[in-house]
Amino acid sequence: MPGPFHRLTFTGIVPEASSLANLDAQALSAAIDPVMALAQTAGREQAAFFLARLREVRGYDPGRRNDAANPKPPYLPPALAVNGDPLRNAAPEVRRAFGRAYAHLICTWIGEVRAGLGRPNAPVLLIVNPTVYADYSLQVSQCRLDTLPLVIVHRPADGNHFDATPDPAQAALIRIICGYVQGRSRRANRAGSRCKFDEYAARGAFAAFSDRRAPNLDRFFGTQEEFNALLQYD
Repeated sequence: MPGPFHRLTFTGIVPEASSLANLDAQALSAAIDPVMALAQTAGREQAAFFLARLREVRGYDPGRRNDAANPKPPYLPPALAVNGDPLRNAAPEVRRAFGRAYAHLICTWIGEVRAGLGRPNAPVLLIVNPTVYADYSLQVSQCRLDTLPLVIVHRPADGNHFDATPDPAQAALIRIICGYVQGRSRRANRAGSRCKFDEYAARGAFAAFSDRRAPNLDRFFGTQEEFNALLQYD
């Protein structure tokens, strides 16, 4: 994964899908209202855990002296995995309605982490599954998730780029999420896209992985200068 990352969990905040079935839009929105407070609490708790672990891990860094001879090594921005699908089998309208609480959970986490780092505009990478991102309408949020840089979870069998998928529907969805401009070449769109990393499955294995699963690898779309601009110093 690029940089220190956290995977969101949904324990205690996901309503039973059956309780939301067959509700009209107004009733469905009202049913999600109580979940918003739960999502906020969960976001704060998970951010506090992440910050504590980040401080602990950074404390092990041999470059922590931060003097002229031993400057602190930089690191990539915090990355938040938002590819969980807590209402996988629910109707599309239920998933979209729960997306309001989902986005609130994400925004709370981001706000708390930025406050904990002392940098209100600190960059945060979102690790997203394109289908989950779209189905829960996560681009609609009070903290403008639609402007944050993305890591696209793709994992093709052949290790190809996320925008080279042979699935037309998935390809169209990725183009929309990444902000591709029609008529531009694929290379030009990648260069100006908010999709900065591609998480894909390559062939091969490591000793710590099952021999039936390829390890996750990430590639960056951009120049060395753009990569360096992402690096964080403290």
